[in-house]
Amino acid sequence: MEPLVSSRHLPAVVVLVAILAGLALVDVGDPGPPRFGTADAYAMPTADVASSLSSTWFCAASADAGGASGLIVTVANRGDEPRSGTVTWFPAGADPVARPVQVGAREAVALEADEAVDVGAVSAMIEVDGGEVGVEHTVRGTGSASTAPCASSASDRWYLANGTTARDATQILALFNPFPDDAIVDIAFVTDQGRDEPEALQGVPVAAGTTTRVNVGDVVRRRDLTATSVTTRSGRVVVDRLQRFDGSDGRSGISLTLAAPAPAQSWTFPAGQYQEGLAERWHVYNPEDRDVVVILEVVPDTGEVPIPLERTVSARGQIVIDGAETAPVPAGMGHSSTIRSVDGAGVVVERELSGIAPSPRRGWSSMLGSPSASEGWLLPFGPGAGAVADRLSVHNPGPAPVRFSVAALVGGQTVVMPGLSEVELGPAQRRELAMAEVVDSSPVPLVVTADGLVVVERDLSPSVDAGISTTLGIPVAGREPPLPRWRPRPPPRVRRRHWAARPRRPNPWASPGSGPGHRGGSGARPIVVIAHLARRSVERRGGGGRHGEHRPDVPPAALHYGWPVGFLGPEGAQGILERAVVPVGRASSWPTQWPDDWPAEGWPTGGLGLRRSRRWGRGSDVSHLLIHFPQFDDLM
Repeated sequence: MEPLVSSRHLPAVVVLVAILAGLALVDVGDPGPPRFGTADAYAMPTADVASSLSSTWFCAASADAGGASGLIVTVANRGDEPRSGTVTWFPAGADPVARPVQVGAREAVALEADEAVDVGAVSAMIEVDGGEVGVEHTVRGTGSASTAPCASSASDRWYLANGTTARDATQILALFNPFPDDAIVDIAFVTDQGRDEPEALQGVPVAAGTTTRVNVGDVVRRRDLTATSVTTRSGRVVVDRLQRFDGSDGRSGISLTLAAPAPAQSWTFPAGQYQEGLAERWHVYNPEDRDVVVILEVVPDTGEVPIPLERTVSARGQIVIDGAETAPVPAGMGHSSTIRSVDGAGVVVERELSGIAPSPRRGWSSMLGSPSASEGWLLPFGPGAGAVADRLSVHNPGPAPVRFSVAALVGGQTVVMPGLSEVELGPAQRRELAMAEVVDSSPVPLVVTADGLVVVERDLSPSVDAGISTTLGIPVAGREPPLPRWRPRPPPRVRRRHWAARPRRPNPWASPGSGPGHRGGSGARPIVVIAHLARRSVERRGGGGRHGEHRPDVPPAALHYGWPVGFLGPEGAQGILERAVVPVGRASSWPTQWPDDWPAEGWPTGGLGLRRSRRWGRGSDVSHLLIHFPQFDDLM
C-alpha cells in the first residue's frame, strides 16, 4: 500500500496544518464585534469601512404608481477610490435585470428603475467592490416623494413601531428576498385594538429572488395604529413600509421607511417640532415578553431641559406619546428627543409628523430613530432632486462639546460648506442648518464629520407639493460603532478570583469608608465597575468584600446619568447605577492604575456615550459605571 502522503509533500502538509491550527487558535479567543453593516449586530444600516472587500445594499420598496415604479436608488462613495459593481433589479413577475455601476471617488450616482424595467413593483440589490459607500432609495408618487436608507444586510426579523390602515391610508409591506433560497415569514401586528396575528399572514412564502407585497389594510382593516413584527421561519428578507394618504382626511403624500432588524435600548431623533396643525407623536413598540419602562427626554433649542416623561409599555404592546398632550416643550419650539428603556430591555421607536391645515407643512412621515451615534455620517441623496426644503439637523447626545463640519460631494471633491467648518456644538445641543441657503444645487450628497459622537437627520420635504420626508443619515464605520444588537442571555456565570494587589491610589468610585485598606465598617458599600459592556468581563470591587467576574444580563447601551438602571450582578443581585465616568478620548487602563483626570463625582448631567479602547480589543466599547449592590451591604 502506498502512503497517503508522500515524503516530498510532507513539508507542505505540515505547513498547512500549522496555518489551520493557528487560525483555530485565533478564533478561540473572545471574538471581536461583527463587521459593520450586518443586521445581526446593529439596528440600523451602516456603511462599511474603506478596507472592506465589498459592500451590498438592499432596497425593497417602489412606489408602484400608474404602472411605473417611481424608484430611484442613489449610491454615494465618500472614499478616495472609485467603486464599481452591479445593480440588480428584481421586477415582479420577470427575471432579474443586472446593470453595471460605476461610482467615482467622492461622487454619487442616481439609478432609475424605470430605465431598466417596465413594471411598477421592483426591488434592487447593489453590490460594489469596497467600503465607504452608502445607498438610499427614493419613491415618487403623484405630487410627493420620500427617501429612506436601504438595508446594509438582510435579517431574520424586522420591526416597525407605527403605521395605519385608516380610511384615508394605504399601508404596504415590501418583503424582499434577494437570495437563491426561498424564505417563509410570519407577520404579526399590535394595533390600538390589541394584538393581531392574521392567519393569512402566517407562513407567507417569499420565493427566491422576488418581493412579496402585503397590503396590510386587506387583513387589518381600519386601524389607526399598527406596530409590525416580521419573523422568518427560514431564510432572510429585507422589509420596507410604504404608507400612502389620499387626502380625504387632510393627510396626503407618501412615506417610505426601512424597518429595524433589532430592538434597541435607546432611539434618538435630532429634530422635532409640533404646533397648530402639525402633530408630533412618538410610537414605542415592545416586542418582548415582559413590560418595559421607558423615558422620553426632550431637549429644546433654548437649552432648558424639562423633566423627563416616564411610561410603561406592556409586554408585546405599544404606546403613543403625543407632544401636544404631554407638552414636554412649548409648541413651535424646535427640539431633539430620545426615548430609552431603563431596565435593559429593547424597544422600537418611531417619530411621527402629521401636518394638516393650518400648518404650512402638509403630509405624513414616520421615521425610526437612531440607536447609535457616530463621528461620521453619509447622506447620499442628491442627483435628480426636485425643489425641496433641505434642512440638516446635527445633535450632540453626549456630555462634552463637539465640533462638526459639513461637506458636499461635488465634482469628485469633498467641499466643506461655507460657515460649516468646525462648528461647535455643546452638550445635548443640536443645530439645524438650511442647506438650500448654503448650496445652490441643493440637495447634494453630504458628509458630516465630528470629533465626537453626533446623530444626523435630513429633512427632504417638498418645498411646494404636499408631503413630509425625513430620514437619518448613514453612520460610517471605522469611527464609533453602533450599539450591538440586544439578545437575551442566560443567567450570568460567576467566576471567583482574587486580586493580588489593589491600586495604591484612593478609589474615586468608592463610597466613604470603602477605599483601599478598608476592611469593613460603617458606610462601606460594594460597588461594581463595568469596564466593558460588549461581550466581555465585568469586574467587581468592594470595600473588603468578595470579588468576582461575570457577564451582565443587559445589552450594551448609551445610558444617562441619574436614572435608575437595573443590572444583574453576582448571584443574581440587582444593582442601581449611581455614578458614571468615561474618560473621553483616551483608552482605559483600569484596574492597573487610576488616571489623574478621572472626575471623582462622575458626570453631573448629560449622556454617557460608549467609547473605544484598543486595550480591550478591536472596535471595543468601553464604559465605567459605579453600581451599588444593596444585597451585599451586610458583608462589609
